[in-house]
Amino acid sequence: MQASEVARVVIALAVAVALAVLGAQPRVLRWERRFGLTVLASSGFPFLLLGVLFRELGVLTNAVLTDMRPLFEAIIANVPARADDVLNILQIAWRNLTYTTPCRVWSG
Repeated sequence: MQASEVARVVIALAVAVALAVLGAQPRVLRWERRFGLTVLASSGFPFLLLGVLFRELGVLTNAVLTDMRPLFEAIIANVPARADDVLNILQIAWRNLTYTTPCRVWSG
C-alpha cells in the first residue's frame, strides 16, 4: 500500500473509533432506547453502514481488505474459542447452582 492509502485507512479507523465512543455515551444510549433503535445497534447494522460508507469513499478497497486479511482471520479464529469459553463457564455455573443449592422440603 502507498502512504496515501495507509493514511486514509488510519483516518477512517480513527473516525470509526470516535463514532464507537460517541455511540457509547449515556445520552446516545437513552436516545436509542427511546426510539427503539437498540435492536438495530446491537445487530451490527452500524457496522454495515460504516462498511458501505468506507467502500464508497475508497477507504476499503480490495487491496486494503487483502492486506487486512490476517487480522480478520485472527479475529474470526478467536470467536468460536470465546463462545466455547462462555458456554463452558455457563455450564459450570449451572452445575454448581443445581448441585450446591439446598433444596427445601415442606414439612408442614
